[in-house]
This record gives sequence, C-alpha cells and structure tokens, in this order.
Amino acid sequence: MPQTRTRPAWLAEQRSAEPSSVQLRQQRHQLMQEARGIYRQCEQQQRDLTAQESTEFERLTRDIEQLTERIETAEAAEHRSAASAEPIRRNSRGPDDGTGAGSSLPSTRARDAVRLERSQSMADHVRSRGYTGGEDLSFDRLVRGMLTGTWIGADAERRALSEGVTGAGGVLVPTPLAAQVLDLARAQTRVMQAGASTVPMETQTLKIARQTGDPTLAWHTEAAAIAESDLSFDSITLTAKTLPCLIKASIEVLEDVDNLDNIITNSVAKALALELDRVALRGSGTDPEPRGLRNTSGITVTDLGAAAGLAPTWDHYVQAVGTVRGEEYEPNAAIHNPRTETDLSLLKDGQGQYLQPPAALAALQQLTTTQVPIDLTHGTATDASEAYIGDWSQLIIGMRTSFSIRPLTERYVDTGEVGFFAYLRADVAVAHPEAFNVLTGIIPAA
Repeated sequence: MPQTRTRPAWLAEQRSAEPSSVQLRQQRHQLMQEARGIYRQCEQQQRDLTAQESTEFERLTRDIEQLTERIETAEAAEHRSAASAEPIRRNSRGPDDGTGAGSSLPSTRARDAVRLERSQSMADHVRSRGYTGGEDLSFDRLVRGMLTGTWIGADAERRALSEGVTGAGGVLVPTPLAAQVLDLARAQTRVMQAGASTVPMETQTLKIARQTGDPTLAWHTEAAAIAESDLSFDSITLTAKTLPCLIKASIEVLEDVDNLDNIITNSVAKALALELDRVALRGSGTDPEPRGLRNTSGITVTDLGAAAGLAPTWDHYVQAVGTVRGEEYEPNAAIHNPRTETDLSLLKDGQGQYLQPPAALAALQQLTTTQVPIDLTHGTATDASEAYIGDWSQLIIGMRTSFSIRPLTERYVDTGEVGFFAYLRADVAVAHPEAFNVLTGIIPAA
C-alpha cells in the first residue's frame, strides 16, 4: 500500500527559482505514475480504494493540477522569451503567416491576447505554441478505451492517455486532440457562426484591451494651438468558468459498433455548442455562470409591446439595425428562435405574396437556435421570445485550450450503460455593448 507522502518540495519553491516547463513535466509525470499505481493495485486486487488510498489519491490530484497550471504559465513565458529575439508583426487579426492563428503570444497581459475569428482554428493555434501530434488521434477511440478497457486499434490513443493528467479518476485530454473537439463545438455554435471571436486562455484569467474612445479632431487655424486628443482604453477580464457535459451509452454500442468514430465527438461538440450559445446570449452572470448579452449593462433592449408583446415584422428588424448603426457599428447577423424565423418567412402582402426582407437587411445573416426561449413571460404573454441583432465581432468567448473527461463506469451499471463526464472552462465578454440590440416581447403570429 502506498505510503502517505509529505507535500512535495516543489510546492514550497519560490517563484524566483521556478523550474523550466520540462522539469515541471517530469515532476508531474512522477506524480501521475504514483496515482496510477494506486488504481493499478486496486484493480489487480479487485477492490475499492481504502480511505487512506483515497486521501492520498486526492492529494496527488491536487498536486498534479497545480503543476499543470505552472506548466502552462512556464511554457507561455518561455514562448515569449524565445520570440523576443526576433521581431513579430502584430495586429488585431494576426499576420498572414499561414497558420490561421495569428502571431500574438499567450499571456495574461491585455495586449498579448490572441483573438481567433470563425475561420481560424484552435488546433492551428495550439500547434503554433509548439504542441505537436494529435492529427491521427480519435476522441471516440480514446473514450471507448477508457470506458471499456479495450484498446484494439487505439494504440496511439492509449499512449496519449498515459500522458494525460489523472485527476479523481479523470484525464486531461491531450491538448491537440482537445483542440479538435473544441473546433467542432465552435463550428456549431451560432454566436461564433455570427462572428463572435474566440480567445484561447492559457491561464484562469485574461485581460483584453478595449478602446473606449476615439480621438476628437478639429480643423486648424493658421498659427493656432493644436488641441491634444488621445485614444482612451480600458480592459475587460475573462475568468474561466466550468461547463460540464454528461454523456452515456450502452456497453453494447461501445464494444460492438465498428463505425463509432465521430459519434461521441459530435455528441460532445453539439452539447457544448448548445450551452455556449445559451450562456453567450442569456447567461445570468451569477457564479458559476458567465454573463451573456441579455444581462450585460449597456445593451440596447427594445420592447415590441409592453402589454402582451407583438408578432415580429421586418420593420422591427430594420429599426434594430438602425439603432446599432446609430452607434457606429455595422450589424451583421440576427439570432432568434426557429419560430421567429418561420413567422417572418410567412409574412405576406395584401395580394398574398411573400414579403422579402427590405434592402436594409440584405447583409443581415439570420441564424436560429432553440437556446433562445419561446416561453418567456412578457406582460400578459407567456409565450414570448427574443431576437439578438448586432455586430458579433464585439462578442468574445474566452476558452481554455484543454478539457478533461472522467469515466463513470459504476453510475449506470443497473441499466447496462457507462458514461463519462467531460468539462471545459470558458467565459463570455462583450467588448462594446452598444453594438447590440435585443428585441423582446416577440410573440407568435396569430
């Protein structure tokens, strides 16, 4: 039985003598081997953890998680140090370096934050930071191996698993593989399809610079003093919050289905995408939930009808677009429930001809999601909904570049199923609230 360990010496080291990322990884690997040894012994003896083993395993888990945070910080610092020897072009969208990830380096400083647009992938970003491999790995094979113990045809996934961080029976998915799953989730997230950007987070918190004012110009009279006019900036802070995802499947499916690849991956990505949409649009901002657009101070909210709401018309959308343009932003998309899109599509003129969207809405992309509810109480109505119209480049989704999975082999044993619990960490921020207009009180057409 493993002996209870004293707290490792590295936890007491001063930051002035911080080890390199390689040394930290070696330390983490040693702790992971100890943690696996505890579980391996229990499996061989076909028994559960003793109280002493459970306490020791939890201690190891905490130490491993702390080391993981330190590894990320050390790698980011080493990356910046190496890059400081040569000039790097920077701009808000990143240089044309062929990676699609921009060249800004990871840091907690606002000016170093990387913003990935819809066309840029998280996988390219992590590769630009030095992570290699992962292209041939399968998340489905990794999960199936974890849940069934069968690794036939999944040798690469088994080796990758041995490098993951074991924590309370869970595993940190290898960063390149995690990035692939996150990219699938991003692709299915409506707010990102509309143009919201992703900011990879290397630490729990990240500050992003925000311009709050433009210079004021005035024509110059000969020999008169020229008034000073400065740009003004502040920052917004992203704080990673935990988003869980619980998936289960029958043992028969996991063991017998040959074409399982991508089924689990797509299920996880879809579930994550739906919840990211919900929280980005309507998150309460009460911990642990991020604050979404609807509850962000400064967002323009237009009530279609205080008494009982109104059915949507193109006029409402034209007015919302005009409101956003009046704030010097160009709205590019509207996100609403499928019911609202159907009602708008069924609008007809006096001759029974379908009404086309006005020219002012020609460039406005329309996206639907059931994460916009249709059962809101608005005045006397109990079937109201909302529509979100704006310049979606002003919405930011902060996202950690890795996530964890934990097998649940005992929870569903009475139904012959197994499950796994996966979670990522993310946050939502609005760079400029005035770039959005939310229509409320949308009721179904009669």
